[in-house]
Amino acid sequence: MVGVADDTDGPVVRLVTADERARQCPDCGTRARRSKGRRVTRPRDLSVGGRRPRLVWAKRRWRCDELACRRRSSTESVPPVPPRKRLTT
Repeated sequence: MVGVADDTDGPVVRLVTADERARQCPDCGTRARRSKGRRVTRPRDLSVGGRRPRLVWAKRRWRCDELACRRRSSTESVPPVPPRKRLTT
């Protein structure tokens, strides 16, 4: 986590992840050697105490270098926010 700021609408939580397990290609399992930078996403979360926190997540994109793999890149994910989901669990 990078920080939490209080806003009039609710807390703003800024996250940056660097999970080494995320370097594994989800399709072929090859460990990525090159990053394609970061992508910022804003998954939605449930209200806490009547206020909805806003999540701002900067996650890494990884390039799969395995020539036989159809997937060219993937992004980090965490169990509370699975891949391709916009809501936290």
